[in-house]
Amino acid sequence: MHTGIDFNVMSVALFLSEIILLISKRSSAAKGGASHDRKSLLLIWLTIMFSIFASVYLSAVFPASVYPVALCWAGTGIFIVGMAVRFLAIYQLGKAFTVDVAVSTT
Repeated sequence: MHTGIDFNVMSVALFLSEIILLISKRSSAAKGGASHDRKSLLLIWLTIMFSIFASVYLSAVFPASVYPVALCWAGTGIFIVGMAVRFLAIYQLGKAFTVDVAVSTT
């Protein structure tokens, strides 16, 4: 049965990866140039925080023990595949990837 350890490890990994990306992948416009962001980064972070709060709350209301073990493993697998696709996309984009919205003239 799931013990919640994998949830905690995945949550910490996601949080740390987002912080690292936020620090290391800011666009040059955000570092001092003109940014055309219409608060989309703020909206993304608010959505992330709300989703985490909702998932923790719902996990308390609907304990995992009422779901089949296979469903729990499927959710874990989807999370891992989603993270892998995200990191592959960031790797493919290379220097073109930024965490904020900025319009480059070059």
